[in-house]
This record gives sequence, structure tokens and C-alpha cells, in this order.
Amino acid sequence: MYTVNPNWAKWILISAIKHFKEVADSNDIYFHIPNSHRDTSSQNRFVEFKMDGPIINQICRNEFKLLVGISILYSTDISDNYQDEVKIGGIFASSFTDICIYSWGDGDQFVGTLKLRQTASDKLVINNFGEAHKDIRTKQGSIEGIYEIHLRN
Repeated sequence: MYTVNPNWAKWILISAIKHFKEVADSNDIYFHIPNSHRDTSSQNRFVEFKMDGPIINQICRNEFKLLVGISILYSTDISDNYQDEVKIGGIFASSFTDICIYSWGDGDQFVGTLKLRQTASDKLVINNFGEAHKDIRTKQGSIEGIYEIHLRN
């Protein structure tokens, strides 16, 4: 039996963070990276990145299918333009595209491409939560998608 490369999850995480951080930076939106210090008190618009997985299935002798769930939670000050929540949602929904995976920190070589799954059960989901709490003057929403990549070891 072939083994899973122990670096795959790291490479996918770093590549996905870089992909979505570039979108946030180019739109002047604060990007919170998981497991890092979070100070959004001075930010009126920010997004948080979350990745679940990978879920790994061995397809054949040395080929594996990996599934990854990616979520972007966005928040905007309720006193801002009422359309800001929808605009941020649209910006990030349109960024759920193929993501090139590189072996960051381990030679920085191209590894493969994460592809957004578009099946009957796996769709890009956009949620507008509206005002999260009456005492916290923010509107929130999320975009969630499932990605797939096939890798050989």
C-alpha cells in the first residue's frame, strides 16, 4: 500500500490562503489567517479563511483523491453602505476558481490544481446572515465550496 504524502495538507492550506489573501488585498479587505493573532477591532470589513480536510481516498495503487472544504466568512460594519455585504460576497464568490497547489517550503514546485466541485450535492453556497447580533453592529455572510484534487505519491 502506498502512503499519503504528509505535506499535502500543508501545501494545500498555504496555496489556498495565498489565493484568497490576494483577492482580499487587491480589494482592501483585511484577511484573517487561521491560528494567527486576530485584531479586527479597527477593521470595518474583514474576511476569515477556514479549510476543512483534506478527506483522502486512495483511488488506485499510488493515486489519491483529496476533497477540501473552503469557507470564507465575511463581516462588514452595519453603518457602511448597505450593499457592502453583498459586494464582498460577490467578490469572494467569484474567486472560488481553480487553485494552483505548490510545494511551499519544500522546493516550491507545482503539485497540481484544486478544482471546485460542481455536482448535484456539491455547489458553491453563498449565505447572507445579515446582522449577527443587535449589540454587535456588523453584517455577516459566508461562501463555502468543496474542492477536489488528484495526486500521486
